[in-house]
Amino acid sequence: MDLAAVTEHLPAPGTQWQPGDVWLAGGTWLFSEPLPDVARLLDLTAFGWPALVPSLRRDRTPTPTRRSTSGDRDVAPRRTHS
Repeated sequence: MDLAAVTEHLPAPGTQWQPGDVWLAGGTWLFSEPLPDVARLLDLTAFGWPALVPSLRRDRTPTPTRRSTSGDRDVAPRRTHS
């Protein structure tokens, strides 16, 4: 990890975007190489979004679903038809 210029780690909701900001969401790529222009990490986990879990469509094609907040079952995302 080479993010020596980072001065703040903030929750993304309510934080005003500034030059040098990056979204932090897992961070695998973010921490994989030097990023000297990054000054602040805006953490998306503060939004409290439910985790995505894999599922299969009827045609057996993988599609993301969101985990139900109650933990009872997985809920497929709503589809819009155009």
